[in-house]
Amino acid sequence: MQRTTRDVSGIALPPNVRWGSSLTVCPHCGRPSPMPEALLGGRWVPFVPYPCDCPQSARFRERAEEDEARRRVRVPSRFEGSGAGSFADVIRSGRGVYLHGPVGTGKTASAYATAEELSAEGWRVEVTSLGKLRSELDDTWGTSETQAALFGRLAGCDLLVLDDLGKEAPTEATVSMLYRVVNDRYERRRAVMATSNYPRARLAERIRRGTDAETATAIASRLIEMTESVEMGGEDRRLKC
Repeated sequence: MQRTTRDVSGIALPPNVRWGSSLTVCPHCGRPSPMPEALLGGRWVPFVPYPCDCPQSARFRERAEEDEARRRVRVPSRFEGSGAGSFADVIRSGRGVYLHGPVGTGKTASAYATAEELSAEGWRVEVTSLGKLRSELDDTWGTSETQAALFGRLAGCDLLVLDDLGKEAPTEATVSMLYRVVNDRYERRRAVMATSNYPRARLAERIRRGTDAETATAIASRLIEMTESVEMGGEDRRLKC
């Protein structure tokens, strides 16, 4: 049997496991490693190889764990027990949802409840706002690689939740990224759920403050076509606490 770094490295194996004669190659660093075998029913049976201990594999596993943690959306503690209804059925049918209404009427709570429900079913969900998007863009330091990763995350998930649209005056960079994400999801028919204090007819007006009016209108137009408008009425629930 060809000896490899793995089987001479001194890794302690259980008594019923040994290094086999067949090799596997790490897809990240290209290093060969023997396939482990387990003694089952008197026969040595190959099984899934141990992960390579190269730095590339470690980074890949870390990213996978981060992606899994991000996919599992949890309702923030301040929204737990709010009794907010879920609009998951609308999203499952292929339509998005645009929740609008006064402050404190349960829009964000409903969005998080929906995100959690679909996340538990295996949907990849991202929740962001213009403020958070601006912060993440600032953190990328303008590098194309990190901005491409941000775009891929927001455009490629199964459900994107845009919270508090129209609340903050966005920067040009924020609006540009928002347009790219919304347009990509529009073309690929991927679900969007949005919350706002303003109805869809006023969204372009709110987004274009200090930035390109044409791009703001294009964002609002696509969201109007992609979503069902739902008005959330009532008094501010926070003031009753």
